[in-house]
Amino acid sequence: MPDFPIDPELRIRASPPLILRRTSFEAARDEWSAMEAVVQLELLLEAGGLLIEQGTAYDSRSGQGRSRAA
Repeated sequence: MPDFPIDPELRIRASPPLILRRTSFEAARDEWSAMEAVVQLELLLEAGGLLIEQGTAYDSRSGQGRSRAA
Protein backbone atom coordinates (compact mmCIF):
# COMPACT_ATOMS: atom_id res chain seq x y z
CA MET A 1 0.00 0.00 0.00
CA PRO A 2 1.49 3.37 -0.99
CA ASP A 3 2.26 5.77 1.84
CA PHE A 4 2.93 9.46 1.09
CA PRO A 5 3.43 12.49 3.39
CA ILE A 6 0.59 15.00 3.84
CA ASP A 7 1.96 18.54 3.86
CA PRO A 8 0.48 20.48 5.49
CA GLU A 9 -0.90 17.84 7.84
CA LEU A 10 -4.67 17.60 8.38
CA ARG A 11 -5.98 18.23 11.89
CA ILE A 12 -9.34 16.61 12.55
CA ARG A 13 -11.76 17.73 15.22
CA ALA A 14 -12.29 14.62 17.38
CA SER A 15 -11.76 13.60 20.97
CA PRO A 16 -8.78 13.57 21.19
CA PRO A 17 -7.97 15.56 18.00
CA LEU A 18 -6.46 13.50 15.17
CA ILE A 19 -3.53 14.62 13.04
CA LEU A 20 -3.01 13.00 9.65
CA ARG A 21 0.60 13.22 8.49
CA ARG A 22 0.76 10.38 5.96
CA THR A 23 -1.61 8.71 3.53
CA SER A 24 -2.59 5.03 3.63
CA PHE A 25 -5.12 4.94 0.80
CA GLU A 26 -5.39 1.56 -0.90
CA ALA A 27 -6.62 3.12 -4.15
CA ALA A 28 -3.72 5.59 -4.42
CA ARG A 29 -1.57 4.40 -7.32
CA ASP A 30 0.99 7.20 -7.13
CA GLU A 31 1.77 10.44 -5.31
CA TRP A 32 -0.58 12.45 -7.54
CA SER A 33 -3.62 10.24 -6.85
CA ALA A 34 -2.77 10.32 -3.13
CA MET A 35 -2.70 14.15 -3.21
CA GLU A 36 -6.08 14.20 -4.96
CA ALA A 37 -7.52 11.91 -2.29
CA VAL A 38 -6.16 14.16 0.49
CA VAL A 39 -7.73 17.24 -1.14
CA GLN A 40 -11.10 15.46 -1.38
CA LEU A 41 -10.83 14.35 2.25
CA GLU A 42 -9.95 17.90 3.31
CA LEU A 43 -13.02 19.27 1.50
CA LEU A 44 -15.29 16.68 3.14
CA LEU A 45 -13.88 17.40 6.60
CA GLU A 46 -14.24 21.15 6.06
CA ALA A 47 -17.85 20.79 4.87
CA GLY A 48 -18.65 18.74 7.97
CA GLY A 49 -16.99 21.23 10.32
CA LEU A 50 -14.40 18.63 11.32
CA LEU A 51 -11.29 20.32 9.98
CA ILE A 52 -9.18 22.31 12.43
CA GLU A 53 -7.55 25.19 10.57
CA GLN A 54 -3.77 25.43 10.94
CA GLY A 55 -3.94 29.04 12.12
CA THR A 56 -6.50 28.17 14.79
CA ALA A 57 -4.15 25.84 16.65
CA TYR A 58 -1.39 28.46 16.70
CA ASP A 59 -3.69 31.38 17.50
CA SER A 60 -5.26 29.66 20.50
CA ARG A 61 -1.83 29.00 21.97
CA SER A 62 -0.48 32.50 21.41
CA GLY A 63 -3.73 34.27 22.25
CA GLN A 64 -2.93 36.97 19.71
CA GLY A 65 -5.36 35.98 16.93
CA ARG A 66 -2.85 36.60 14.15
CA SER A 67 -2.47 34.21 11.24
CA ARG A 68 0.97 32.97 10.29
CA ALA A 69 1.98 34.34 6.91
CA ALA A 70 4.95 33.03 4.98
